[in-house]
Amino acid sequence: MNHFKNSLFTLFFIGIFSWTNAQSNLLQYIPSDATFVFSMNPNNLNSKVNLRQLKEYDFYNMAMMQMAGSMGAGSEEIMDVLADPETIGLDLMSSSHFFGKIKDNKTQFGFLFNVSDETKFTSFLKEVNPQGFEGNQYSKQPGYNLMKVSEDAWFSWNGEMAFIGGCEIEMNVDWDDAEAVKELEKIQREVTADLMSETMGRTTTNSIKSHNRYKLATTKPADMHFWMDYSFINEFMKEGMMEGMPSGLGGISPEIMMNLMKTFSEDTHLSMGLNFDQGKIALSTEMFPNKDMLELTKSMGDHKFNKKLTRYLRGEELLGYMSMSMSTEKMMDGYEKLIRSKLNEIPMYGDMASSAMDIAGIFYDERAIPNLFKGDFVMAFTGMQKVKKTITDYEYDEDFNATEVQKTIEQDIPEVTMVWTHGSKEDWMKFIRLGLKSAFLESAGNHYKVMVPGFDFDAYVVLKDNMLFLTNSADLVQNRLSKGYPRKQRVSKKHCEMMAQNTVAMHWDIPNTLSVFGNEAGAAMGVGEFVNMGKQNFESIQITSARTTGNSVKGEFSINFVKKDENSLKQIFEMVNEVFLGMMGGSKS
Repeated sequence: MNHFKNSLFTLFFIGIFSWTNAQSNLLQYIPSDATFVFSMNPNNLNSKVNLRQLKEYDFYNMAMMQMAGSMGAGSEEIMDVLADPETIGLDLMSSSHFFGKIKDNKTQFGFLFNVSDETKFTSFLKEVNPQGFEGNQYSKQPGYNLMKVSEDAWFSWNGEMAFIGGCEIEMNVDWDDAEAVKELEKIQREVTADLMSETMGRTTTNSIKSHNRYKLATTKPADMHFWMDYSFINEFMKEGMMEGMPSGLGGISPEIMMNLMKTFSEDTHLSMGLNFDQGKIALSTEMFPNKDMLELTKSMGDHKFNKKLTRYLRGEELLGYMSMSMSTEKMMDGYEKLIRSKLNEIPMYGDMASSAMDIAGIFYDERAIPNLFKGDFVMAFTGMQKVKKTITDYEYDEDFNATEVQKTIEQDIPEVTMVWTHGSKEDWMKFIRLGLKSAFLESAGNHYKVMVPGFDFDAYVVLKDNMLFLTNSADLVQNRLSKGYPRKQRVSKKHCEMMAQNTVAMHWDIPNTLSVFGNEAGAAMGVGEFVNMGKQNFESIQITSARTTGNSVKGEFSINFVKKDENSLKQIFEMVNEVFLGMMGGSKS
């Protein structure tokens, strides 16, 4: 039986590097209310890079040899099948799916993949697991075959697909009580049997194919795709909060707190599609919020980025930045209205909670936070700068007696600037005056110097127009506050547009960062060749979250390569192979 299970799982997950032309859609077997679905689409990837060629790399062949050696008896047959899955009736290039359905104390899960020839596949199973067809291990059901692999995993197949399913039941069981254990196993068998029959008999109308949001999310194909019902997060947290929160917290029960949290997660779905494209690896995200959160997100994003901020960001040696552009005022107003509306729906506590918020409003000025922070923010690492630092050293005479001396040395440190917009200079001056009185700040003309005991490097606070700066760049505060940096020295137009078009944007320049930090550290750690490989092959990492215009919130995480005309997966394989050959003493470079 163990040999059978090893054979089965090896075929499923390694077989994506084999090629067949058969196509099938297994989505109709996945329940519409699945908690999560993970899908692999080798055909989509193969349309961009020839997967057969990936099997020619040295590290891949070595891995296959080691796998074969670990399998023991029957390994030759398995490796032969991997070379050509169609010989046993498998189609491993069409989409396969792993899904789970989590509800209350019951978790059902399953893996679906394609069968191209039922007769061949059945013959293969009889060859690797003849005892599985004996006794009550195997049965012929209407339209499919059913085999019990183990107590918690069953296997079924027909002429189109194969399915591995199982379940987990959360029960307080005394494992020393044989009858209690038997009862749990009985429940597991019943739930798993239901899962198998429901899955094999499911139609399109009650499958994930009928889920409108899922259909929208999968309009564009992806090499890999992940889907999740986000309300699961709320249920997942509920048990922990119910156990960890005191029942009498302010007279409000934990259950009521959980009902409030549902506001942010119920009827919400998350989609993530991973693609290995030319010159980049892209993870596209799409969040489908509930109606209330969608309106709030749209309102927050209805905001125009203050492009003046970018005038003060030096771009010639840019290491990276993180920006935010949203309306703080609309965010505060939206959350207050949303929470009030939900509090009013809570029996017994609603009126009391709303009255408490009214009282809090006496002390809370809804304009206070927007006055300090309107919603535009950039933190940028704009290069390196040399600073002088005083250190304590020791000099020794000819008798090795130590004398303490103070020395001034030059040190390279990152140049960092944080700048954001505000709505009231006078409100910020209240903090400035407090800093001056407490000697935390020191006035220095058009800026204020941060005076923190033990702080080795200079830092500055600047109030200019509707902007506040916190920076360690002496050049910025001494020479650039009037008009900012010359246009050619600023961050590029591409980065300015990325900040303006997204509510959140992040960029990390990999070669510049590795040139600054990687060379010395790489040499010290003996990984200098990896640092050089990173600088030569990778361009940047970027994260964006677009402004919401439709029914979802879209974003992207991307790893961008220097070579734009070659598939990213192939480039990764080449780098891994180069490292492998280097370890084996046969590096091509």
